[in-house]
Amino acid sequence: NTLVINAAGTKIAVASRNFITLIDPQEAKVSKQIRLQGNPTAMAFSNNGQTLAFGLESGRIGYYHLKSGMVDTLRVHSARVSGICFSPDNQLIASCSYDQTIRLWRINQLDRAPIVLRGHSSWVVGLGFCQDSKFLYSVSRDKTMRYWYTDSHDLAADLDDFLDRIEFDDREMKQYFQ
Repeated sequence: NTLVINAAGTKIAVASRNFITLIDPQEAKVSKQIRLQGNPTAMAFSNNGQTLAFGLESGRIGYYHLKSGMVDTLRVHSARVSGICFSPDNQLIASCSYDQTIRLWRINQLDRAPIVLRGHSSWVVGLGFCQDSKFLYSVSRDKTMRYWYTDSHDLAADLDDFLDRIEFDDREMKQYFQ
């Protein structure tokens, strides 16, 4: 079971076996019950509060649009989804899973295949974006936390600075050459 509240505080989503229940806290009543083909394991509201993203035990990712009532699910992970989040600039969405991967999409390109980020050697159990949305952080049962560039221009600039140097410390070697 999991619970999330949208940024405006106008919707609460509660996950339970095969259902997500939306609650209107001002009226203290259920506004919608969404039946799913599986158990929800992670949820997040978009920053504008109009979309609820969720992950399922089966590895599927789903989206519920509050205004239209449309529900869509995609098969993306091969194991339980353990986390899902929107970037602060509302341009990206990321999910993590027990399959040891992170998936990253542009919100306006959900029909395209996600970018798959690999690097953990055990379940990825949490993730979150930094405030400017330029980095995504992940944490794993392998006792590591990693950060991932979300903007290719930032990665290219950092690598360019990095490759101009002759010597590298152990942390840099592991980050860029592992």
